[in-house]
Amino acid sequence: MNNIETTVCIIGAGPSGLLTYDYLMKYNIPTVIFESSCNYGGQCTAFYGNKPINGIPGLYNTNASEFIQNIYNQCINKDNLILNASINVLDIKDDLFYLQNNDNTYVCKYLVLATGASSMKPIIPNIKGIDNFIKDNDFIQFYCSNFEQYKSKKVVIAGGGDSAVDYAIAISNNTNNSLNNVVLLHRRNILRCDQNKLKYLNKVNLKLNQNILEIKKNLVITDKEEIQTNNIIFCYGFTYNNNFLKQLSDFGLILDNNLVKIDLVSMETSLKSCYAVGDVVKYPLKKKNIISCCFESERVVRAILNKEGLYNG
Repeated sequence: MNNIETTVCIIGAGPSGLLTYDYLMKYNIPTVIFESSCNYGGQCTAFYGNKPINGIPGLYNTNASEFIQNIYNQCINKDNLILNASINVLDIKDDLFYLQNNDNTYVCKYLVLATGASSMKPIIPNIKGIDNFIKDNDFIQFYCSNFEQYKSKKVVIAGGGDSAVDYAIAISNNTNNSLNNVVLLHRRNILRCDQNKLKYLNKVNLKLNQNILEIKKNLVITDKEEIQTNNIIFCYGFTYNNNFLKQLSDFGLILDNNLVKIDLVSMETSLKSCYAVGDVVKYPLKKKNIISCCFESERVVRAILNKEGLYNG
């Protein structure tokens, strides 16, 4: 087994991991970034490639794939981005992390967790009749990567968060649908998204304070009405499973429902010299969006530079 020494190892090449990698390489900090899948970008690539990212100043209506590709293109060194990487924690001793990928052992001073949600499964609501259609991808979806499939169709989007609102805006703007064709259905009386997005819902039929009671073929039955539809997209979130974090917990990493608590000043976890960024992180008023990724990644880099005696303030 080969030993490869580096200063930083990053686990996960989603937006948070890529940004952290890019920043560190610009400061000439030797860094290796590992991604378990066959492509970089995380959820942005796997689930939301065509979904517009509307929360970044100056980048309104840039889709997720374009954003990820821009980050990748600006990375000055792509040689240390390792895809299809299966990482195991071998040991943590003498203030060093020992990580295994295939026949190589990577030894680093700093570890950055950018694993995101890792293994994800959509949250399936307990609704009468849904089991009859759960495998019918032509009717029920939990994310969408091709908005053209909804052209001239009736679509119900269930949920009130940013993803649901972004889908509603994108589908209504890009498919020439009429007002009655795109329905955004939410059980509460207010949407939980960035409130600046509300002005872009002018082509969306917004239905609040409605609970879905039953699903039938091409029909959504709520406690107030029946809605004819060709498709329904549930945006109720995902459940997470992260085996890599569980390995680290054996060495003292404190987890809270598969998320990592950090010191917000440095983004350091309960493990010394182990940091975390992105969706895997938990702290008060945490918002899972791209702006948080930028903030957290930049803060981690400053913390590492400070420990290395390279931070100028």
